[in-house]
Amino acid sequence: MFKATLVVALLAFAVVHDVGAAKAYYVYPNQETFVGAWIGCKAAGMKLASVESEVENIAIQDAISKSRYSSNAGYWIGAATGTLNDNGWYWLSADLKMTFSYWGTGQPRYDDGIDENGYCIRVGNFYKVNEIYKWENIDCTSKLYYICEVEA
Repeated sequence: MFKATLVVALLAFAVVHDVGAAKAYYVYPNQETFVGAWIGCKAAGMKLASVESEVENIAIQDAISKSRYSSNAGYWIGAATGTLNDNGWYWLSADLKMTFSYWGTGQPRYDDGIDENGYCIRVGNFYKVNEIYKWENIDCTSKLYYICEVEA
């Protein structure tokens, strides 16, 4: 009963976008670190969003545009870097190496090597560049809004 109540309470504040019959996306209005976003999605019975195609990327953009928050705000999606020996990117919820990407100009960047907190992906108009909805790699401890997905 508690879990069902929690899910209903969380969904009341979410913007939903359905991608055909495959996935539905929920944009959450609270800001969390990457780990906090991961936990928030799991607590609601969902996963931090993975974006595995252009269709899914457009659906994420649409969900953000329908939310009451600006594309400048920044949103977590569920990808992070691998180990120190592997700079690859992985969709953590799907346990897959990333094959689709939508990086902004000069991204991903590793200005000072691998950050000890890891790198995760922020969607939005990233800092000082006017590229709405492009991806930027940033420190996973930053606090951002986040996007969860559920199979529809």
